[in-house]
Amino acid sequence: MDIGRIAHGGVYIYRGELDFMARTILDSPHMETGGNLFGYWTPSGDAVIMYVLGPGRKSVARFTSFIQDADYLQLHADRLFEEYHLSHIGVWHSHHGLGLSHPSGGDVQSIQEGMLADGLSRCILAIGICDRAGASVNAFSFVCTGEGVKMNLVPWNVVQGDGSVRSRYDAAYRDSVIMPQVKEAVHKNRPRSCSRFGMPRQTSGWHPPPAFPPL
Repeated sequence: MDIGRIAHGGVYIYRGELDFMARTILDSPHMETGGNLFGYWTPSGDAVIMYVLGPGRKSVARFTSFIQDADYLQLHADRLFEEYHLSHIGVWHSHHGLGLSHPSGGDVQSIQEGMLADGLSRCILAIGICDRAGASVNAFSFVCTGEGVKMNLVPWNVVQGDGSVRSRYDAAYRDSVIMPQVKEAVHKNRPRSCSRFGMPRQTSGWHPPPAFPPL
């Protein structure tokens, strides 16, 4: 696994979205689960995650693999872009069976091939695991350089609260958004609030790179 020390931006996320991933992982302690990350990129290369989507009803969860419900993803990707101008900037899934807190070789290969094929400059992959102590989720940044696609483990910049998109979107589409059954997130390692100034803002007139395609 090549984790190169290159110029990766930060990864910002609301505590509520990190909790959403943890709750979804705790919902499925024996099978992999996952979903998608929606937000935007700043001109300096920071990823800002505003909304985390979980698994759809037709997703396929196995002991060592997860396949998202394509219709569920497309429905909410379209709505989040049209109503909030959020792009599909990454994916996330758990590694219960593999016991890995980092991307597998297959994960890395899939993302590298997808980025090169579609001309994407960057994307985010979050990997989660859980045990009796709770769940943990790590963020990995993939950046396309002159030497190929490089990956780096990056710390979360956690902003307290749920953010405005979660509450409004879930209220508007409560009949179609699938929520985790676990009501309270239990983190193995308590997420630290790293951002004192809130989320970086989108820059008007600046167009983000293409959204990351689903795996």
